[in-house]
Amino acid sequence: MIGRWMMWTAAGVLVTGMVTGIGMGMGAQVKAASAPATVAACGAMGENFSVSAGPAQASGAGVAAGAAGRVAPEGKALVYVIEDMRHTPLSTTNFRVGVDGKWVGATRNMSYMSFAVEPGEQHLCVALQGHAWGQLERGITLRRLEAEAGKTYYLRARMVWGKNTLPLVFVDAVDEDEGRLLLETMLPAVWHRK
Repeated sequence: MIGRWMMWTAAGVLVTGMVTGIGMGMGAQVKAASAPATVAACGAMGENFSVSAGPAQASGAGVAAGAAGRVAPEGKALVYVIEDMRHTPLSTTNFRVGVDGKWVGATRNMSYMSFAVEPGEQHLCVALQGHAWGQLERGITLRRLEAEAGKTYYLRARMVWGKNTLPLVFVDAVDEDEGRLLLETMLPAVWHRK
């Protein structure tokens, strides 16, 4: 697919470019939902989540823990996925997040989620939710993470629309300072499997 893309940087600068089908270097864009790499990283494509953003709660599955003071569990790494849709007007998109073939939760708009992973190579998937979205070749992004015990990783998920093109999903790693800043401006995601 060839087309134009644009996105706003954190400094409020509009950046544009061409999509050539080669990829953008911020996670691999997947050609089809049935690709072996997608199956290895994502969960079942028909599985969906109901998601809202709200205050962290002390207990309960599917509630992202508060960001303040959270550290990786003993012997594991902590991963935050932050859905940054601040420059996407009227967006109500859910991103499902998968690790090594299983969905671990979802985000919506300006929210985040976190989860622990074992040290070593992890295969992450961020996919737009819904039958039509999830089947788009640009609606799924894969990322490999070499997790180290005791470390925290911050991944920012964004969707970019180009003129006359379908949306592109990007996942980029941000450093701890940027990650904490993003977390301070977001609410934790609360999700439930449908």
